[in-house]
Amino acid sequence: MGLGTKEDCYKAFECYQKAIEANEDNIVAWENLGWCYQYAIGIEKDKEKAFECFQKAKEIEKKEEAALRKGCYPYNTVIVKLDVDKIFQRYKKIVKVDVNNIDALLGLAECYAEGIGTEKNRNNAFKCFKKAVKVDEICAEAWSLLGFCYSCGIGTEEDEKKGNFCKKKAVELDKDSEIAWLALITTG
Repeated sequence: MGLGTKEDCYKAFECYQKAIEANEDNIVAWENLGWCYQYAIGIEKDKEKAFECFQKAKEIEKKEEAALRKGCYPYNTVIVKLDVDKIFQRYKKIVKVDVNNIDALLGLAECYAEGIGTEKNRNNAFKCFKKAVKVDEICAEAWSLLGFCYSCGIGTEEDEKKGNFCKKKAVELDKDSEIAWLALITTG
């Protein structure tokens, strides 16, 4: 269910597209549009388009920490020529050495959620997302992903109230992409 609005996956998809039209460098909108294609949210499932969206988001991302994610596209299960075992092991090693490394925690969570280099383990993914918001309370991405877990019952019992709380927190932290976050909220 949406927050203050009726859930509408098709409208969410349209909002992501509009967010990209308004700002082609909107990483969140590109990633969420990829999510839509990846999981058939408001559009037919299309892994190639999902890959293109994640790749576009990757190109835009300019943080130095993005090097940790080199070749590991968020939420993407399409075949990429990588040694995925090494990606998973690298994140695990970084988290073991630095339990407060937000990028490694998110990367590890993504690996668990999608089975990248390991068996899918949604419970461990949820734990990593939960740890990520404790480590970096101002990371909108971590709050959004934790909200998604709560809303969809990924690795935890479905809890719409907690999901909406997390998504609201993400919106508060990332006002530059309100259209994209509004779409995320309406997907419940």
